[in-house]
Amino acid sequence: MNNQTTFEERDIYEQFADVDKLSRMMKNWEPEVLDSFCKILNLAHQAGLDIYTTNTKDSMIRIGRKERHETAHSVFATFSPMQNELKYKRRFGLEGADDTEVCQTNERLFERLQQSNLLSEFSKKYSIERSPYKPKDYLNKEMLSDSPDHSSSEYVAPLNQILYGPPGTGKTYHTIEAAVKAAEPGSFWETRSELKAIYDDLVKAKRIRFVTFHQSYGYEEFVEGLSATTTDNDQVKYTIKKGVFKAIADDARENLKNSQKDQQALNEEKKFEHGLEALKLSAFYDSAGISLTEAVSIIDVTEEGFRYSGSNWKASQIMKFSDLKNLYLAGVNNRQEVKQNSTVSGLAREHATYYFKALQQLKSCMPSEIADSEPCQKKNYVLVIDEINRGNISKIFGELITLIEPSKRMPAERKPTDECLEISLPHSKPLFSVPDNLYLIGTMNTADRSLAMMDTALRRRFDFVEMMPKPELLKGAVVNGIDLERLLKVLNERIEILYDREHTLGHAFFMPVKNKLEDEKQKHLAFSELVSVFQNKIIPLLEEYFFEDWEKIRLVLADNQKPEHLQFVTKTSLEQTALKQLFGDNHGLNSFGETYQQYSLKENGADVWQNAKAFIGIYEPGSVKEAKRSDAANTQSEETKSESEPSES
Repeated sequence: MNNQTTFEERDIYEQFADVDKLSRMMKNWEPEVLDSFCKILNLAHQAGLDIYTTNTKDSMIRIGRKERHETAHSVFATFSPMQNELKYKRRFGLEGADDTEVCQTNERLFERLQQSNLLSEFSKKYSIERSPYKPKDYLNKEMLSDSPDHSSSEYVAPLNQILYGPPGTGKTYHTIEAAVKAAEPGSFWETRSELKAIYDDLVKAKRIRFVTFHQSYGYEEFVEGLSATTTDNDQVKYTIKKGVFKAIADDARENLKNSQKDQQALNEEKKFEHGLEALKLSAFYDSAGISLTEAVSIIDVTEEGFRYSGSNWKASQIMKFSDLKNLYLAGVNNRQEVKQNSTVSGLAREHATYYFKALQQLKSCMPSEIADSEPCQKKNYVLVIDEINRGNISKIFGELITLIEPSKRMPAERKPTDECLEISLPHSKPLFSVPDNLYLIGTMNTADRSLAMMDTALRRRFDFVEMMPKPELLKGAVVNGIDLERLLKVLNERIEILYDREHTLGHAFFMPVKNKLEDEKQKHLAFSELVSVFQNKIIPLLEEYFFEDWEKIRLVLADNQKPEHLQFVTKTSLEQTALKQLFGDNHGLNSFGETYQQYSLKENGADVWQNAKAFIGIYEPGSVKEAKRSDAANTQSEETKSESEPSES
């Protein structure tokens, strides 16, 4: 290898020095593999592609496009380091979205890439105005802490955060990424579909849950409330029903507790679950029920517990599985110990005899030996609250507004210096706390309600992440000569002056147009999609923003600067005769010489909607004016020319 290659190897070692696993593997690679790897990375860097590593245990290397503090925008190829080899997997330039080309990293691969134009095509498609990044460029800017206790790739999500911004800025879209980062900080994805797959798995595991606030949403649905049910003898009975917040908080707390348990405690819980399932089956299939005493028997199984009743009872009762579990783990040996146990419900203490008998039945169903349980790892849970500002915060959160504060959260191991709080809820008796492995992510539409109007208590307890329109995401998207980036930018500049920045238009409105432009099979539908976006989303939104003040809507659309045939909203002045026809004599409407304007929004089938100049005129009104003057001048020239030609006699 020549001196230049040796220098490249040193540079490669330096760039990946912070990735321990990768640094160790490099030392085992054959010289040809390392040499080819260096050449390919230099080739990609010279073509303008970024080089970066993933935050996964596999320490994969990618070439493609990735901005700092963001996930990868697009991946050209991935290098997967092995002990003695380096696998190459290309994604770009293949027909199917999920297609890949897999091969070994060697000289032949370098020669193929050098001879092809794939790298230059990628660089052209995902162009940048900056220099391409190397791994160290990301590390220096994205390191979260200089402390040796923190990894440079570690992501620390705030316990409570709200994504806020105008409509169409991708708040709900980004909650999926934020939720996955909070629930599984070490996870990695290359594409949106991979991210969505991780999200769906976490939803199935009930570690991510979703709720939408609205005006009628209350404490009973969010925390807990009473639910009315009818008993066997048609009596109304009220039971406590968990809300979505209490349910996920209880699950997170249970995981937190289990993660601190030793092997023996986990095995005892596993034995209890086996015995409980066996007793459930027995109760379900035994038509006579399971006798607890001569007069009382278990007669049914519900989701919450065993239903038991006496021969002369007016109504049956529910023996909760959670009470039986607490009694078993507490090691009670007689009914007196049941009555003295403070971890169970009042009914359990009142019916101590029946609970103790049921516990004995359950123990008889337990296996004598059981395999060791898998250790329980601490896991994060996430509750996504969409449209958080549309609900009555005080009514929904109640006393929880204090408990969700990070300093008031309950940790796995409580210390004397901790400020964590526990409270009694209105209906359930056990003390309730919010665990520190439960994350709250809210979304807030600033067009719905100003940030300044938010509940002060809520604002103090949440981190607010602003999400404003990003016209730059539409860069290069041009349909029929219409520059979408400039179009959105100018629209928002006008709205910000006429209203405020909280009511601007988000880039998400135009993303379907861009997506069609990038799809060769649907490229011809891009302009129709743009027309649909304006007719069905942007115009109605502007009507709502400006309370049908059509003069301001005309200003936003630059209709006051365009020829009439290119105007979406036209304006005509009502003359005196028109007023008289409408209102008769003595109407007094123009007593002081006022003029009255009549506005008209062009119908969906009008020609203006199919004229690209009408859209270009929004951000370049001068160009369509010049075009009109030029057309008029050409017409006049043609007329003059025809008049000057001698007529045939």
